This record gives sequence, C-alpha cells and structure tokens, in this order.
Amino acid sequence: MSTSSLRRFFLSIWFFLTNPLLLAIVITTATFFWMQSGQNKDDETALAIEQIEKAPPTQRVQVGEYVAQQLDDTLQFTGQSEAIRFSQISAEREGTVIEVGVERGDSIQQGELIIKLSEGTANDELISARAALSNAELEYNSQSELLRRGLVAANSLEPYKARLAQARAQLSKAQKSMNDSEVVAPFDGLMADRHVELGDYIRVGTPIADIVELGELKISGYVSERDVLALKKDMPADVTMLNGKTLAGKISYISPLADTATRSYQVEVKVKNPDNQLLAGMTTSVDVVTGKLWAHKISPALLSLSDDGKLGIRVVDDNNAVRFYPVEIVKTETDGYWMTGLPRTANVITMGQGFVRDGQEVIPVSEKEQ
Repeated sequence: MSTSSLRRFFLSIWFFLTNPLLLAIVITTATFFWMQSGQNKDDETALAIEQIEKAPPTQRVQVGEYVAQQLDDTLQFTGQSEAIRFSQISAEREGTVIEVGVERGDSIQQGELIIKLSEGTANDELISARAALSNAELEYNSQSELLRRGLVAANSLEPYKARLAQARAQLSKAQKSMNDSEVVAPFDGLMADRHVELGDYIRVGTPIADIVELGELKISGYVSERDVLALKKDMPADVTMLNGKTLAGKISYISPLADTATRSYQVEVKVKNPDNQLLAGMTTSVDVVTGKLWAHKISPALLSLSDDGKLGIRVVDDNNAVRFYPVEIVKTETDGYWMTGLPRTANVITMGQGFVRDGQEVIPVSEKEQ
C-alpha cells in the first residue's frame, strides 16, 4: 500500500471518530443486533424447557401402598411418684430410749412399736394422779350426801365438783405421758428413717422416725395448656416405670391454675402399688387415652424435608404426580413410626424420593413388581 493510500485510510478513521452522528449510528446498530442475539437464545431456552415438560415422564420411582389404621390418641407426659401419706413422728415427752422396734427400710404395721422410752417420773405421776382422783371423788360424794339431806347449802357442792374435774384431767395427762413412753406407727407403711438410737436421751419435739405409705402413690406431672383441655378427672391412665412395668391408675387432680413460669398445668394420677414395686421419687411415663385417630406406620427412613424445612412424606397421587405431605409423628416403635397427615390410602415413594420434586410427573412402580 502506497503512502498516499495509508494517508487516506487514517484520514477516514479520524473523520469517523470526530463525527458524533456517524459514531452514534454505528453503536446503536451494534447494540440492536447484540440484543436480538440474546433474545433468540432466551426463546430457544424457554422452548427447550417447555418441550421437556411436555415430554412423557421418564423418572421411575418405587411406591408402596400404605393404609391408615385407627389408633388410640394418647397424651403422654413425664411424672414423678410421690407418697400420699407421709408422717414424721416426734417425741411428746422426755426420756431415754430403752428399746427400739423396727429398723430403717422395714415394713411396719399400725400400732407396732418404734421405740420405748424410760418411764422416769411418769409412773409416779400416774400413781399420784389416781390417788388424787380417788380422794376428789370421795369428797364430792360425801358433800353430795350432805346436800341430799339438806345439811349444807346448795352452792356448797361447786368447789368439790371443780376439784373432781381437775383430778380427772390430771389423771388423763398422767396416763398420756405414760402411754407416750411407747412410740408406735400411726398407719401401715415403711420405716423410711429412724433418727434416734438405743440409749439416746430425747426431749419433747425431737424427731424420732419417718413413716411412708407406698400401697398407693400419686404420680405428679405437668402438661401444656393445649393438652390439658383433653383431660378429665377419673380418666384411666397407665403409668410406666423405667424398668418397663406398667401400673393402672386414674387422674385424681387437674390444677385449675397454670404454673406462672412454664404456663403448664399440674396433673396427678393415683395408682395402686402392690408389693411396693414403685418407690417415692421415681420418674415415670404417664399415658392417657383421649380419643381415636387415623395413622400410618411407616419406616422413618422414608421421611424427608420440604424446601421450607417441614418433615414429611412424598407420595404419588392418582395423576402420577409427586406430592409432599407434612406429617406429625404420634407414636414410635422399633419397626416404624406412626404418623398422621397422609391420605387414608397413600402410595408412598419408597425408593427414589430424593430425586423427584413436588408436582413432578413420574412412573410409579409397585414394590410388589420388584
């Protein structure tokens, strides 16, 4: 290329760059063709997706037919066993322990000896009180005879009557003090603890022993404000201990007031406790049947999460479309979970649920065909 040709070429470029109108026309034209190219690609992508959606389903999933069964709608809560009758026996007179009866942990019958105290002055006081009463009765009878004969005034009998009443009260007190030397069980139960030993000197009010009755216990627990409305007094309840043994009982108390801290309500269940199988203070599980419900028993391995984090099961509906159903687990067993929330009869996806989405049309294959 000659020098004059190069010169003309560079002059043309300079003219183009320095002319705003020509430059704007070129940029606008280039932008138009670029946008048209992108729009064509979007149209092609949308058409491809539409063709895929209209295409026959190719995804196969294995399904199993699950039919709901009717179960007891059971409310379960945790409770703690408590003794209905508990008594701490205290000394009602002073004295030295001269005999002990039942040991700690042993059964005890009503009236059975716990400890015996030395008599001290109790016996002398009793003898003195009996003599005082005998003398008061003699004086009262003599004065009454004189009054009957009219030898004394009518009001002369009052002092003798007062002395007689005082003597009787003194004798009753002396007899009680004598009886208090033997401390006995107030009811049948267990000797939970004994606080004194042979030879101890005790004063009035000293704790001697703790007696607890375990033949009948109460189980105390708390339920939510939603669940408490389903409970009624005298409803049957099953109390299960940690060793798996179950005792039958009934609801004996439902608190009308909520706990201010937890907004839950106290519920008590009374149970018979043969052979003292359950001890006070043990943790238990309480089951109360409040009604009936329909549920499916399904392996927990078939549970999945929805996009918003809900636990549920994927099924195939009558149109062979995948549907996700949130479920609620109401009972667990070693071979499956009982759950509600599914149609009465459901074709549950048992294989391939992780590769399909809600609404997708699939080819269901029954487990029986595998």
